[in-house]
Amino acid sequence: MPAIQGRTLTQLRQAVGFNLGAIHTGTAYDAGSNTTLISLSFVGGDDNYNGKWVAVADANNSNNTEFRLISDYTASAYRITLQQQLSFATAAGDSYEVWDEPYKPENINEFINQAIVDSTGLVYDPIENISLHGDGKQTRYDIPSGISQISKIEYRNKISSTRLHDLSAAFDEQSTIVNTTLNGAISSTTATSVPVTSATTLRADQQIMVGSEKMTISSISSNTLTVARGAGGTTAGTHSDGANVLVFPIVDTKDKKKGTGSNKLIISASASAGQLISDSITSKNISNYDYIEGWIKITRTGEVATTEGNLKLLLDDTASCASPLETLNIPALADDTWTFFRTKLNNPELDTAIISIGLKYDSDLGACTIHIDDIAAVKNDTAEWSTLDRRLWKIDKEARSLVVLRDGQDAIGYSLIKITGGDKPVLLSAETDTTEIPERYVIAFATMRALLANSGGSSTDPDSKRQLAAYWDGETNRAKASFPMLTNVRTVD
Repeated sequence: MPAIQGRTLTQLRQAVGFNLGAIHTGTAYDAGSNTTLISLSFVGGDDNYNGKWVAVADANNSNNTEFRLISDYTASAYRITLQQQLSFATAAGDSYEVWDEPYKPENINEFINQAIVDSTGLVYDPIENISLHGDGKQTRYDIPSGISQISKIEYRNKISSTRLHDLSAAFDEQSTIVNTTLNGAISSTTATSVPVTSATTLRADQQIMVGSEKMTISSISSNTLTVARGAGGTTAGTHSDGANVLVFPIVDTKDKKKGTGSNKLIISASASAGQLISDSITSKNISNYDYIEGWIKITRTGEVATTEGNLKLLLDDTASCASPLETLNIPALADDTWTFFRTKLNNPELDTAIISIGLKYDSDLGACTIHIDDIAAVKNDTAEWSTLDRRLWKIDKEARSLVVLRDGQDAIGYSLIKITGGDKPVLLSAETDTTEIPERYVIAFATMRALLANSGGSSTDPDSKRQLAAYWDGETNRAKASFPMLTNVRTVD
């Protein structure tokens, strides 16, 4: 693609104005009001600027530029008066543009966006996306938003990595997640019948904790649990009525992404923000790695998505994630959908002896079920990629899906997927928005349209605007000819 300077809407509009010979720019010299502006750059006698348009930029808000018609000019005071009030009082340092008739700056903005619309389909904003991951079974993938065409699909065939937890065994180091309470005291250290307020979210073979004692549920009858006492090396004790019952995940051997199982954590409405689960791992030095990758899924009542940071992954060199070295935001999650996440480590140089990994319920999401699977640390720059044969993938435009054929599924297997393509260039609305297509084309196109819009027939075009428009039309076409040739591109929408 031709080099793009990333000019702002303000810079593009002013460039068009200079091409037209229709703009004068300057800076306010002194404080005015919401209907006046003072500048020593103003010239000529009284009423010299009457009927012209002015664009005034608020120095305190870079995106607040307002367009007004000038109704009066007082030469002795270097002051223009505006026909309508601004939303702010002008002050020294406010920049402005004065436009000659018949050019209106708002119309120039529209011509700039028409140039962007006209280029759509001919040039794209380049993009690479690595948010998708194969699992050896999936053949359809939702194409990430912001991708309008795809030129290449690759899959990661090699990367330096170390697995932190395969999630085939349940987290059982620490839990502060409250799921219910005791519905009666436990006065004996040998009692195996435990009454609870609600057992709805509990499961057989699940570990719970009351006080500092862990118990393993062997069966459930209504709201009474039969348990094995003193699990996980803890000591059986007595417990008061109403004591919190904390929960650990169970292993789900059916709903998983890799290996023999995932961790499934069923959270009741009794849980509160800030609670967590953790598990101990063999000490890992991940100081040479820079990303954590893994899978996660959440299912909530009402199919409500989460936002980034509602859940957090914790890494610590002390037990039970008591003082995490890493607190990593889990990205936004669509409801009931496995999501592959990649999160950059904050301080990898400190991560020389990670012994505890945790999941923090950082926002109160209500009753929900969370699955998590296959957490690893990777060294991003060591990734090697293979290109998927174009015959092995296609785009379902109606569903906005990437469809991988059977041989493509076998080739990808369990690996990260890279999409190379592009996005449609966005229209510019804020003054600081920057163009994603070549400025030369945008400026030439908008100049040509402004001239055409203000020209008449041969007898009413004394300034030869049509002739000038023809010149700028030629510049537009020459700029368009420099667009890169789009080859091997498949459109999404």
